[in-house]
Amino acid sequence: MKNNDLEISVQNPEEIEHRLFYRLEENWREIKLINYKKIFRNLDFSFNYFIETDYARSDTFAVEIFEIPSIRKTSLKYIFPKYTKLKSEFINDSNGSIKALKHTFVVMNIEANNTLTEAKILFSDGRVINMDRIGKSKFEIKFKLEKSGNYSIQLTDFLGNTSEKINKQIIVLSDEKPEIKIIYPAKDTVLTQNYLFPLKFFANDDFGLKNLQLNYFLNGGEATKKMLKTKITSTNFDFEYIFDLNNFNLIPGDKLTYWAEISDNSPELQTSFSNRYILRLPSIEEIYQELENQGKEQEEVLKENLEKSKELNKTFEDKRREMMKKEEFDWDDKKDLEKILENQKELNQEIEKMAEDYKELVEKFSENNALSDETLEKMEKIKELMEEISNDQLQEAMEKMQEQMEKMDEKSLKKAMEEFKFSMEDYQEKLEQTIDLLESIKKEQNMQKALEIAQEMQEMQEDLNEKSSSENADSEKLAKEQDKISEKLSALEKQLEKTDEMLDPSKDSDVKEKMDELQEQMEKDDLDSDLSESSEKMKNDQMKQAQKSQKSASKKMSKMTQKLQEMQKMMSAGSSMDIGNAIQDAMKRLMYLSGLQKKSAEQYVNDPFLILTDQFAVFEGMDLTLSKLYSTPMVVLALHPKFIYDSNFTKKSFQKMFDYINDAKKQKVKNYLKDIKKGLNLMIYDLIQSASNMNNSSGSGGGMQSMMQQMQEMGEQQMAMNMLTQQMMQQMGQNGKISNEMRQQMQEMAGNEARMAENLKRMLQNHPDAQKNSSALNKIIEELDEISRLLRSNRMDRNLLDRQERILSRLLDAQKSIHKREFSKKRKAETAEKNDWELPEEIKLKFDKMRKDALLKEDFRNYPKEYQEIIKKYLRLLNEKANKSEMRDEKGER
Repeated sequence: MKNNDLEISVQNPEEIEHRLFYRLEENWREIKLINYKKIFRNLDFSFNYFIETDYARSDTFAVEIFEIPSIRKTSLKYIFPKYTKLKSEFINDSNGSIKALKHTFVVMNIEANNTLTEAKILFSDGRVINMDRIGKSKFEIKFKLEKSGNYSIQLTDFLGNTSEKINKQIIVLSDEKPEIKIIYPAKDTVLTQNYLFPLKFFANDDFGLKNLQLNYFLNGGEATKKMLKTKITSTNFDFEYIFDLNNFNLIPGDKLTYWAEISDNSPELQTSFSNRYILRLPSIEEIYQELENQGKEQEEVLKENLEKSKELNKTFEDKRREMMKKEEFDWDDKKDLEKILENQKELNQEIEKMAEDYKELVEKFSENNALSDETLEKMEKIKELMEEISNDQLQEAMEKMQEQMEKMDEKSLKKAMEEFKFSMEDYQEKLEQTIDLLESIKKEQNMQKALEIAQEMQEMQEDLNEKSSSENADSEKLAKEQDKISEKLSALEKQLEKTDEMLDPSKDSDVKEKMDELQEQMEKDDLDSDLSESSEKMKNDQMKQAQKSQKSASKKMSKMTQKLQEMQKMMSAGSSMDIGNAIQDAMKRLMYLSGLQKKSAEQYVNDPFLILTDQFAVFEGMDLTLSKLYSTPMVVLALHPKFIYDSNFTKKSFQKMFDYINDAKKQKVKNYLKDIKKGLNLMIYDLIQSASNMNNSSGSGGGMQSMMQQMQEMGEQQMAMNMLTQQMMQQMGQNGKISNEMRQQMQEMAGNEARMAENLKRMLQNHPDAQKNSSALNKIIEELDEISRLLRSNRMDRNLLDRQERILSRLLDAQKSIHKREFSKKRKAETAEKNDWELPEEIKLKFDKMRKDALLKEDFRNYPKEYQEIIKKYLRLLNEKANKSEMRDEKGER
């Protein structure tokens, strides 16, 4: 054997010299034998040899060295479990260590250094398996990995020699557990009043997923499992689900604990769970508390902004008067104006942020059906007022002043400062109106809150009465519900005290009287005794006696709710009367002023200064009329939305005329006088419409559909014009000139934009649903009028295109807002009747978003199919128009 000692000796030697000859490769070596023998130590090579004396020579012999059996080469093949969908892996020259996923089959091939008689594999768990022979020195085995450990291979050669024991490691990798998360809302939250709770899950696993389940229990009860998805084709899985709790008979204060569960597709079916979250049904008190907290924050921001605005207004007015006396402006003047503009910009940003926050609040309460339609309508109006504070007119005035400051042209800058002054005053007025409205609405909001607490309490009691009559009623659990209703009664009593304190004894005398009657009735009825008695009886398992107290409590609650409804109607009626009187008074004043303006305008011949005093008196009278009208804060809730647009138009016309006359110009005075007359008459008509709408505020479903279709067509028309503008600007970019054909197209486009503006004005004038989005539509009208003016002046640049794209964006947003409002109303009605509420109509809104997004893309193939159809339709119309034009040209040539 290799590395053993070998002794070669002569048997019965003669006493003469013996020599050993042995050959390594081709060379023979000679060694003199000592004591007639030679010992090779640790022999590790084979050789031939013979022994020779002077008289004789032996035969030649061979010494062959054999090694202990060992593995010369190992190869491994991993056949992974089917569920992993992994391809088999082959390792040709392995060190023998095995590392693979559990349940993997391993095919091992070995090649030994000697011819073997057998090969065995010995596992650390005691198993011994014979390997299959596939050659003289080659063997194979296949086994399944179940657990980690080690192994050794025992080889036996034909001489009976066995291999050394060498341990090799087996590492069995576990299939990782799947991961499951609830990524929305991913926190404890409150349930909205539509009882629909949107959830979003994310799960992943290294190989596969199955059986997504939602687990939940109510108020510490038994857990329920709801299977959401059994087959899942991907290893990374997003899933959205709307959890409908309409049939859970929840009452305010109930807590639903929920979590998600998912399994992987391994044989062990490993399961993981998400974090647990709590979903709570809030009481009406909590909902209103959030509203009150937000309202308080908004009011504080508005008041702080108003004080800053007043200070800034004073600073600007002082600077304006100082500069009016100068003939030349210097660097310090410019810096002072820049600081004023920067401060106004900061105020604008604060208001815009606040308006955005309030908008989110309105959308939140609108979507979850948490508040009454009346409260939501008022919140919507406040939102519009907030959005109007920092309006486009103010932004334009700031931009114009910034532009003139760069030029430092005294005359133009003075005019820009005058316009900025009016815009700042308008900004301040709107701030004051919004603050007054927020303040005045508190009283009605508190009455509404009291009514809704009473209604919620009555519903809870009626639900409890029904549960109590069941044979399997859980008396202890129902007693706790009765105690919750007692807590609700305490909350109502506190709310009534708060509302009573807000009532004005002179203005709200009738409501105050009803409030006193209600409190006397509540004291006499002693509702709390009925509730306490019912709870006590149920705790003692005396359900029939408890039901008597419950019925008595329900009757008393019904009377209480009825009284509160009457009080709310009286308060609304009183408010409506004040609003109606304010509108009637403003109408009379404006009619009188319209007559004066008309008479003054008719006297104008050539010298505008002769009528300037009368016209200024009319302007001052109009300004005082508006101030008196807005001194009734709630009037903005009833004013026709177009009234604000028309009053701004009239004011602007007056200001333009005064500036024009001040510059000793007179060519356009008649036009301005016509605009003022038109504006005053429109304001009067708007007030007539406002009074009419107060008596009849309902709109027809057919009208709604017609309006939505009309706005859809406007959007498509605007989109087509935007594309035409882009095409014309590209043509201009080539040579920088406007051809006669382009001028004609621009005039046609100006007419189309003007007609769209008129259509929107008529829509605002006549359609209540459009009036609820007056702020957005008025901005669109202003943009359309400005674009029409620019196109008529043959002005086409990036600013024009930006305005056009802004119009399209606002049209799409307005459609979405109107549709959403209408959909919300339908949803409320359907929820009251059935519980299988779905979202089919929301899908229609996606088309608007796709069209809007499509404007940002350049490649037609990337556009959605719907948008492609619109473009194709438009291009087809252009092609038809071009063909007709060519045919006319051909006829002309002939």
